[in-house]
Amino acid sequence: MIDALADWVRTTALAGIFCAAVLLLVPEGSEKRAVKLSCACLLTILLLRPLRSLDPERLTELLTARRLESSALAEETEELSAELWSGIIRRETEAYIWDAARRLGVERLGVRLRLKTEGEVPVPWSIDLTGELTPRQREQLSLLLEGELGIPRERQTWSTDDAG
Repeated sequence: MIDALADWVRTTALAGIFCAAVLLLVPEGSEKRAVKLSCACLLTILLLRPLRSLDPERLTELLTARRLESSALAEETEELSAELWSGIIRRETEAYIWDAARRLGVERLGVRLRLKTEGEVPVPWSIDLTGELTPRQREQLSLLLEGELGIPRERQTWSTDDAG
C-alpha cells in the first residue's frame, strides 16, 4: 500500500512538473488556455486515480474496524480512569482516617477501606479497622466514619489484631 501511495505521489508530481514546463513554453493566447485546460484535466485525473481502485466493501470493513478500535480504546480509558479515581479516593480517605485517629490519640490503626461505585464516582462503602482503641476513641472514630464519610456502623468492622 505504501508503494502504491509513493507511486501515485511520484506520478502526480512528475505530471505537475511536466505541465509547468509545457506552460512556460507555450505562447500566450488561445493555445495557452487549451494547454492549461488539458493540464488541469490531466492533474485532476491523476489526483482522482486512487479512488478508482477503492473497494467499497473493503473500505467499509476498514471503517468498521476503526470504529471498533476507538470504541475499545474509549472503554479502556474509562476503566483506567475509574481505577485511578478509586486509588486516589482510597488513599486520601485512609490518610484522613489516620489523621483523625492520631488526633484522638490512637498510636496504631490498620485501615482496609472498600469502595462502591455509585454513578461514575467511587465512594467509601465499608471499612475494617484494627488496633487497640479505648471505647471512647472507638466511639469518636465511629461517629466520624458515619458522619463525615457516610459509612454506617453496620458496615464498620472493628478488631484488635495487629494494626498497620
